Amino acid sequence: VTAEVLGELKAALSFKDGNPVEPVWLVRMYAAWALMNLRTPEAALTLAETALNDPDGRVRQAAFLALAETASYSADTALRQALGDKRADVRMYAAYVLARHGDASGVDRIIAEAKSPDERIRHTAVWLLGQLGRRAPPEASDALASRVVDAK
Repeated sequence: VTAEVLGELKAALSFKDGNPVEPVWLVRMYAAWALMNLRTPEAALTLAETALNDPDGRVRQAAFLALAETASYSADTALRQALGDKRADVRMYAAYVLARHGDASGVDRIIAEAKSPDERIRHTAVWLLGQLGRRAPPEASDALASRVVDAK
């Protein structure tokens, strides 16, 4: 990937005074998707900033998924801190990225969220556990199986 393309994508995800520079959430989300496909480690910190700070959940989630595909662990310290975030999606997706990077310390967070009274949170947690695949520790597989057999 050229430095110019990488720079444009990172610029679309940049912040000024705590707000996204790009006002259109869809542009920011597609910039994160493009970076996911490029899997360039140079974008890791930009993706982490977007994942943790973007006001739109769809953009945050795309940035987290892109970060999970990036072979850079430079943002993992910030992700560990995000395990205590007040937003459920940030907690769960941060745990997911860490697990994809070999650190299953946050998987318990996703497992706990799979029992949430909020249906959207439960569905997200179960989906993320399934996405871990072989990276899932045994307790994640057990939690996923228990949710599948629970008709509620």
